[in-house]
Amino acid sequence: MIGALSHTTFIAYAAPNSKTLAFAQSLIPAGKFVVTFDSSTNLLLQAQGILGLGIDEIVQRCLDAQISHTPKAASIDGER
Repeated sequence: MIGALSHTTFIAYAAPNSKTLAFAQSLIPAGKFVVTFDSSTNLLLQAQGILGLGIDEIVQRCLDAQISHTPKAASIDGER
C-alpha cells in the first residue's frame, strides 16, 4: 500500500531473499523512484537498479519530490 502511494521510497538495507528486497523490486516496474545509501552493504539493492546516494542527496531528492507533489495553497486575496 505504501509503495502505491509514494513517489519516492528510501530503503536503507535489504537482505538477500527478504520481503524488503521483494518490495523494492516491485516498486521499480511500477515507475517509482527508489533510493538507498551509496554503500558497499547495499550492492544488492543497487544491482536491482536502485540508485545509491549520499545522505544529503537523498534528503534533497525527497524534499524536491514532496514540493512537486504538494498542491499549491490558494492565496488569501484570491478567496476574497
